[in-house]
Amino acid sequence: MMELAYDPPLDQLGDLSSVRTIRLLDDGKPAGQACWHYSAPGIVQILELEIPRSRQRKGLGAQILDAMIAQAQSHARKRRQPLRQVWMAVRQKSQVNGRAFLTDHGFHHVGTIPKILPDEDMLIYLKSYV
Repeated sequence: MMELAYDPPLDQLGDLSSVRTIRLLDDGKPAGQACWHYSAPGIVQILELEIPRSRQRKGLGAQILDAMIAQAQSHARKRRQPLRQVWMAVRQKSQVNGRAFLTDHGFHHVGTIPKILPDEDMLIYLKSYV
C-alpha cells in the first residue's frame, strides 16, 4: 500500500527557507521522494525529485509532484500569498528522463547555466501558477 510521509509534518509551517521532504512509501519501503523549499515568497525550488529506475513510468513521480505542489499551495495560502512559480535545475545530458517528466507536467525550459558541471550544462525548468 502506497502512502506519503511528510517531513516536517503537514501541520508545521517552519520558516520559508526550511527544506521539506515528501517520501512515497510502499508498505514502508521507499518508492521515491521529493525535497523542496521556498527560494522566495511564492516561489518554490524543487531540490530533488527521485524515483528509483525500477519504479519509473508508473505514475509515482506525478503522485509525489502533485503532493508537493499541494503542500506548497497550502503553505502559500497560510502566508496569504499565491504560489507563483515552481522551478527545478536538471542536468542536460544525464537527466533526460527528468527533463521529459517536467515537460510532461507543464514545466518549460527557461534557462541554461553553461559549463557549471563537468561535461554538461544545467538546465532550468519553470512552471507558473498565476
